[in-house]
Amino acid sequence: YGILLIGLGNGLIALAEKYVSSGLTSALSGASPLVIALLSGLFGKWPRKLEWLGIFVGLSGLILINSGDEMRGNTVGLLALIASTLTWALGSVLAREKLDLPGGAMTTAIELFVGGLFQLGISIALGERMTALTPAGAGGWLYLLAASIIGFTSYTIVLRRLRPVLATSFSYVNPVVAIVLGIVLGGETISRTAVTGVGITLIGVVFITLAQTRRTATRSG
Repeated sequence: YGILLIGLGNGLIALAEKYVSSGLTSALSGASPLVIALLSGLFGKWPRKLEWLGIFVGLSGLILINSGDEMRGNTVGLLALIASTLTWALGSVLAREKLDLPGGAMTTAIELFVGGLFQLGISIALGERMTALTPAGAGGWLYLLAASIIGFTSYTIVLRRLRPVLATSFSYVNPVVAIVLGIVLGGETISRTAVTGVGITLIGVVFITLAQTRRTATRSG
């Protein structure tokens, strides 16, 4: 779980960012719900019609949001992004269907520790050397540490309780949150096309959420 999500999933995105634009990274990473839906089908859990609709609507909105960015990249970056999406999706599906994980904070600890060791081994093999952190770098590291603990623990809990497609719909919401923070904290402006994309993306998330709600109501009934 740690190797697939942290070691390869996040690690390959970090590699890809050296070669491709952030817009392309966001757009391809947004394909995670689609890949997870297909992998879940291998275990007999195909998405419902509303989930399929939500997946494609959300992905369309995500592409529209990033349409103003330079969707550029070379072969290495594109392959790294595709591999990252596949490994993240595979780890998520296996965590729900096959892996006997302890759950909660313990799963997060295992995930980050094993994934970190995996990346550290690759770093050493590549001859990388650690340098002293600047105050800004140390602050960023502490922030990332806290955010990772909270974020990955929440993802593990949600992945166990909800359908995988809904659990991974965060990949549609992330760009929306980034845009809002940019406007509020950075004074940024966005185009009408991006605003339209935000609306379409949120509609896709609503469809996916409704599918989960209907499924829960059916069980209760």
